[in-house]
Amino acid sequence: MKLLIIDKKIVIFGVGNQFRQDDGIGLRILEKISENPIILKNTDYIFEISMGVFEIEKLLKLHNNIDLAIFIDAVSSKKVQAGTVLILTLDDLPGDKTDLCTTTHGITLSDILQMIKEIHPEALPKEIIILGIVVPNIGYGQYLSQTAIKAIPVVERLIMDIILNKPLISKTYSIKE
Repeated sequence: MKLLIIDKKIVIFGVGNQFRQDDGIGLRILEKISENPIILKNTDYIFEISMGVFEIEKLLKLHNNIDLAIFIDAVSSKKVQAGTVLILTLDDLPGDKTDLCTTTHGITLSDILQMIKEIHPEALPKEIIILGIVVPNIGYGQYLSQTAIKAIPVVERLIMDIILNKPLISKTYSIKE
């Protein structure tokens, strides 16, 4: 099998808190994709953002001229069913925290990316894709729910499709129970 070599600077960010149950899903997915040779061969950097989303601005400024940044994060939502993977762009993110919330601690991924867009627009990648996994549990604890665990291979496949420029069928994917 011949690998498709993409001439893009691609970075992947796994965002989460491993001590807030399913909020750690972005970090767990990073562990999984770090073992995937296709993803590793076609990605310039993989970053873990575990406790402070402010690290994102520093990393984007340090590794400038990024063509594509993929962010993987847990999402809490009252409107979207747990077990759904959302494919979002920066423009898709809500300005308030009433619908989709990608944090369990004050400032969201959306807030940080909007701040960077306003203050340091030159640091923003040309394209941003957020893979938001709607999760059921964000209480204290270190274990992922079965719903979150079932999302891992779905998100890994989506990342491979994105970096290999394969067309995505939908902007939402349900985890099969």
